[in-house]
Amino acid sequence: RTIGATAFAYSISLGSIIFPESLESIGDFAFANSALTGTISIPKNLSYFGEGAFASCHNLVGFSVDESNVNYNSIDGVAYTEDGTTLVAYPAGNTNYSYSILNNTKKIGGAAFYGAKYVTKVQFNRELEEIDDYAFSNATSLYAPTMPIGLMKIGRMAFEYTDNLY
Repeated sequence: RTIGATAFAYSISLGSIIFPESLESIGDFAFANSALTGTISIPKNLSYFGEGAFASCHNLVGFSVDESNVNYNSIDGVAYTEDGTTLVAYPAGNTNYSYSILNNTKKIGGAAFYGAKYVTKVQFNRELEEIDDYAFSNATSLYAPTMPIGLMKIGRMAFEYTDNLY
């Protein structure tokens, strides 16, 4: 029912995984820097999607969420809370250079874009209030985004190792 924090982090031989419907929790950084490929399917009973759970998985191109899941949703392969107010995880292997946050998103979750090496531009919406800890850490191609006027909090090390922020 639970995959603990960092359980499969740095697993270089783990290419794919199928989660059982009974899975309720994926811990923080559970699969960080692993060799997962393709799209991850989030099961219907998942109620906790840990911070940075799939951070720096450079072959991971998307997330899909079981339509019966009442906690999470996937929009164009990006994981959000069901109501879209929090962007939970952006797939680090997504090769699109630009991404626009949903209009009703108020928070970018911790380590959500961690290691997303291809994204150069993220368009924030006017409703964005918070960028959580490590949100864009190691997103090495990201250029300086324009911060919305209503932004209230930028978490610690939110833009760590994003060398193009000038």
